[in-house]
Amino acid sequence: MQHRGRAVVFENIEDYHDRVDDPNLDIDETCVMVLKCVGPVGYPGMPEVGNMTLPKNYWLKA
Repeated sequence: MQHRGRAVVFENIEDYHDRVDDPNLDIDETCVMVLKCVGPVGYPGMPEVGNMTLPKNYWLKA
């Protein structure tokens, strides 16, 4: 898989929850969201990745 464009990076799940619905979050349909420190070898595995929702301001633009 490849992506060319901006990535919005969240340091951890708490950072994601703190910023995902911030109206000033600079994100659009060309961006990818990256959650650091999770994955098959990260803690706690990958359960929250399936629970990542799109930012509210994305839905308001659509």
